[in-house]
Amino acid sequence: MTVEFSKREIGYMIWAMHTYSENPVIAKAVGKLLDTLKLGEKVKIISAERMEELEEELMKAVARKAVLEEKIKALESERDNLLAEVEALKAIPTLEVKVTALESEVTKLKEEKKTLETKATPQEEAAK
Repeated sequence: MTVEFSKREIGYMIWAMHTYSENPVIAKAVGKLLDTLKLGEKVKIISAERMEELEEELMKAVARKAVLEEKIKALESERDNLLAEVEALKAIPTLEVKVTALESEVTKLKEEKKTLETKATPQEEAAK
């Protein structure tokens, strides 16, 4: 459904609404409409049914945005956890090499200690 008014008729209606409206939101909207008419822009009147359709589409878009934002948060969290696990797994071979080297060093030091203790024992007995 299309309603047609002359620019003058719309101007009078807007002026009346602006003048007698106590609601600041309506007054602001009407003021913008008056400014639009002064600039010579076209004014399109949308039916209530179409307005409801647009509001419904907007609500769907807002809901979809919320779902996508939640999915993004979940995926980012999962990615961070996987990155941490990958880093831990990459460190294992290096740590295993280090463990092997330390075990070897500890074994050598134990043998050296034992050797030194063995050498020190006969000298102590001889000193007695």
